[in-house]
Amino acid sequence: MPSYALRILVSLLIFALCTLGSNSLIAKTVTDSEIAHFVKKGDYLDVKISPDGSSLAARVRQGDDMLLMFVDIATGKPSGAIKASNGDIVYNYYWANNERVVYQFAKKVSSLDVPVSFGMWAINKDNTRRKLIYGHGVDKGKTGTRLNQKQEIKAAVEFISPLMDDPKNILIVEHPLSRIGNYLHDLRNIAPSISKLNVYSGKRYKVETLPTPGADPVASRLGELNVYTNERKNTQLEVFYRQKKGEDWRQASLPSAYADPRVVGVSEDGKEVFVRARDAQNGFRTLYSWSPDAGEIVQLFETEWGDVSDWMVDPVSNSPIAAIHEPDLPKYQYLEKPYASFHKMLARAFKGQRVSFADHSFDGRYIVAFVDSDVNPGEYYLFDTQTKKADFLMAARSWIDPNTMRPVKTVEVEARDGLMLNGYLTVANSNEIKAPLVVLPHGGPHGVREYWEYDSEAQLLAYSGFNVLQIDFRGSGGRGSKFETAGYRNWGKSMVEDVIDATNAMVKEGYADADKVCIYGASYGGFSSLMAAVKAPDLYQCAVGYVGVYDLNMMFESGDIPEMRIGPGFLKKVLGSDKAAMAAQSPVNNAEKIKANVLLIHGEEDRRAPIEQGEAMKSALERAGNKPKWIVFGRSGHGVWDNKDRVKLYKELIGFLNQHIGSS
Repeated sequence: MPSYALRILVSLLIFALCTLGSNSLIAKTVTDSEIAHFVKKGDYLDVKISPDGSSLAARVRQGDDMLLMFVDIATGKPSGAIKASNGDIVYNYYWANNERVVYQFAKKVSSLDVPVSFGMWAINKDNTRRKLIYGHGVDKGKTGTRLNQKQEIKAAVEFISPLMDDPKNILIVEHPLSRIGNYLHDLRNIAPSISKLNVYSGKRYKVETLPTPGADPVASRLGELNVYTNERKNTQLEVFYRQKKGEDWRQASLPSAYADPRVVGVSEDGKEVFVRARDAQNGFRTLYSWSPDAGEIVQLFETEWGDVSDWMVDPVSNSPIAAIHEPDLPKYQYLEKPYASFHKMLARAFKGQRVSFADHSFDGRYIVAFVDSDVNPGEYYLFDTQTKKADFLMAARSWIDPNTMRPVKTVEVEARDGLMLNGYLTVANSNEIKAPLVVLPHGGPHGVREYWEYDSEAQLLAYSGFNVLQIDFRGSGGRGSKFETAGYRNWGKSMVEDVIDATNAMVKEGYADADKVCIYGASYGGFSSLMAAVKAPDLYQCAVGYVGVYDLNMMFESGDIPEMRIGPGFLKKVLGSDKAAMAAQSPVNNAEKIKANVLLIHGEEDRRAPIEQGEAMKSALERAGNKPKWIVFGRSGHGVWDNKDRVKLYKELIGFLNQHIGSS
């Protein structure tokens, strides 16, 4: 394959951007263009290969526009492209057969900041026969009949599988929407339907309705659907199975030792179901092969290195061949399968980076590999398993030069009770000398964790002269069930104390002066930032809460979590039901203890953490005589999406940090 042709194509589709120079000298201020260099959204988002391996489809962003581009692999030339308009994006896309791709647009609505998907379209790779095949405006009628009547489909649609023996159709799941006020929401509180959808005509054929509202179905490439995961209102996961279509669904009797089971795949012959569940010993998530007919379950990957975070499969059998663990740096574990040798080759070729399989042709000859690291946002390569050659396709953020990014160190910290914590430190300068420290607790918080990867926010702060600490406090994911559940009902106690202990460790190890430390986080990270300033008032010179929650009791009363089918159960599980205990752990009720200078940033249309959360924290600080800086983004929800607003946000943030902890 002529890789030079794809390189030329890539260069034609990106903007000419100035490369930032070395950041070994610490700058106190950064310009708008420098901020945009780090925080604007990537231009090459993902790549998928056609089933026969002849073509590529890729989502490409050019300025404010997004394209879905098609490329002929043999020539390296584009065969077509479509552009989303009016601020929409191409949200999802899938190859339905060798010539046709189905895709979904997404747009912003008034009450949400992140785009919301709607409908489903289809188009040939040569840009012909574009058609809306699912959603409002699709013609309704019997096969061969075209009526003027339109159907208004009030459901969220998701692609399940192509149908290898029926290339005109795909298998989809339809989750009925629920109306709350003037808006329809995907709350997953109504049992979903399985349908076949014709990708040329848009005709829909209902196959069945699954028995439970929280169903997440998995099918083979032939469309055989005999297993799904169900999430109950209390967030408990369970697996439902049947031997063949037409039989009654029944809950699978998996051993109780395998907790939180989720079906992630089915072998091509349908005899094996692949389940991700926690192991019995440490509660780490790994993969299992389950043979329902034989009643056997086999653990595929050991958990010496913690959770299996990603895995690769043989494209012909669809069975797992390799797993990625990330206790700190990425580690690989292989099964004795021939196809695993290809990942080994790529891992050796890109030593020091993480290698995963993004996609592959149905026969397994071609693999789309994704390569990334702490300084590399990611690059796509097309690997030919016959010639053993990997051709560069495109970079996820083509303007980023990895040589100018700051490396990320792994850190290990002992908490006050002896629990070991892991995390990452992005250093502001090559000499690793002291610099002002920004502590960046993650959101979530449960199941979420930090990774050794390119983080645009951490890189921007390091470029601006700050060392950046990201720690996995108890309650985070990736470290086993005991570690994660240790955070339950401790949002304002031991979870925050872990962040404080990690901060003190970085000061002790010489990465920061004790009087130049600030803490900044979003969502739960905003809660953690303000609560850390409550519990360690002399440690942090400033604290920043971005779209944060600050009143735990309010989470049961407002926002979108109580509206979700599993929302109330989730809140009760992780926060409890003791209102007095939640009030004591909430920064809004402890504002008088905060000595740090505070910046609060919120989206006016945030539904996850309504602006009332930020307003309550602002008022509490004002009553305590510590008036915060208050910034509201009127067009934003739970996180700022617009590129111009993102530049404004980080300009305010860096200015605030410089004002209070400056640069060493």
